Amino acid sequence: MLIRMMICCSTRIGLLNSPGCPMEKVMVLQKRLLAIFAYLIVILTSLAGCDEGSGSKCADASYQPTVITVKWTLNGIWDNGTWTSSFDTCLDYTAIYAHVLITGPEEFLYETTVSCNSMETNIIDDSCDKFPQGSYSASVTLLNSNNIAMTESATTIGLVSVSQNNPAIEVDIPLESFDGYETMTGTYRFNPTFDGSNCAQADPPVDSLDIGFYKDGVFLEELSSVGQCSDEFDISEVPVGDLTLEMIAMDATPTAVFCGTYNIKVGAGVTNPVFDHDVTAFGCSVNK
Repeated sequence: MLIRMMICCSTRIGLLNSPGCPMEKVMVLQKRLLAIFAYLIVILTSLAGCDEGSGSKCADASYQPTVITVKWTLNGIWDNGTWTSSFDTCLDYTAIYAHVLITGPEEFLYETTVSCNSMETNIIDDSCDKFPQGSYSASVTLLNSNNIAMTESATTIGLVSVSQNNPAIEVDIPLESFDGYETMTGTYRFNPTFDGSNCAQADPPVDSLDIGFYKDGVFLEELSSVGQCSDEFDISEVPVGDLTLEMIAMDATPTAVFCGTYNIKVGAGVTNPVFDHDVTAFGCSVNK
């Protein structure tokens, strides 16, 4: 039928009102020809592959894609200036999402929002859309359950280049970037020992322990406690940030037999690490 219509109408170009080739058949023929033409375009495009503009095919099955990974930590631990791990968790701050923004050369920009608990996300290029050569950086903003920012945007620790093998961009979100961090508290956990021994095995044995905290040189009386010595302590409602911990260990008389002070870091919430503090000094006295 289609061939007959083509023959019919091809012999009557310009005679669209001819009884042998009515207008309805011409319109049907035009639609079918357009459909065939569109189908051929799709086939030819798929056979040709993608083109970078120089006429060469960019599709390359052997291409090893570059993966850029962004990792974030919360109130991170620094060991002699080296980033090591996250001090806090998303749960400690009730953070639900992390908004990640990656920038790079040639106005490269990529952003996404993922679960805060994932603690990382990545993007991958391909042979037809390669990452531009150069340095990349990232920023991370934590969001609550309503997608409202809880922190200022924390930026990358240094820059990475895609010339590296699957580079990782590390971003630490400091305590100070959280709204209302000045009033945040956390639980401080520690295990005391006395010249390497526990309470009962110390020489002399430790009967009671006087514990005190200082922040910016000010003694926090509400956190002061004197009680029976224990091999582990969990002290809640401690202000977050950098503090000084003082311990005075007393024997049964009671006389101070061990004492020590320690610069400590308190994270928000309850999921904080456990620290070991060995008290070795003698001849201490209560000086609060």
